[in-house]
Amino acid sequence: MSYTYKVIDNSLFFIEEESNKQYEVNVSSNLGHNIFQVFIPDLSPRVLEANDAKELFNEVLEIENVRRGFKRQTQEEFKSKFQKMKKKACPE
Repeated sequence: MSYTYKVIDNSLFFIEEESNKQYEVNVSSNLGHNIFQVFIPDLSPRVLEANDAKELFNEVLEIENVRRGFKRQTQEEFKSKFQKMKKKACPE
């Protein structure tokens, strides 16, 4: 997945480039300053929010990069790495 942004009819949207899904950024006012919020269920189970659109977009990109860097391990790979870490932490 990769995200970009676009302004459509004076509203900011984050767009998932591969599927073209659009996620509207909501702007709410809280004690005199704006809060930018977006919910992207494929990316995060929670609503992401920031003080400005740039900060919010950077957070979306950061989460997306972490998810892209995550590689699932087979059960054998996990057991092997766990045993190595265990031996390193508690040498006999």
